[in-house]
Amino acid sequence: MNSRPESRSWEQHSAGTVTVTSQGTYSAKVEWLASPDSGSTYYVYRGDTATGSWTLVNSTSALQLVDNSASPIGQRHYLVKATIVSATGAGSYVNASVGRYRAN
Repeated sequence: MNSRPESRSWEQHSAGTVTVTSQGTYSAKVEWLASPDSGSTYYVYRGDTATGSWTLVNSTSALQLVDNSASPIGQRHYLVKATIVSATGAGSYVNASVGRYRAN
């Protein structure tokens, strides 16, 4: 066990299942189930491929986001990461979860 004061004592839980619904040619509604950790902020990323680079669309404390600058349907990949600010005696840090992925 690491005895350094900045060591994390727990991991941030991921957001739940992610769904993506087309809202038009260049718009998509991204929804997800809440992380069990209260006070989470969600960061939503979009990529052109599942293995390419990711672009931050926005962050929100809500459980949905509408992306109005998406590529045409069939070329959308989304990643949702839950985060929470945690404090220790050594300071505070952003504790980020593993992302939840969904292609549409």
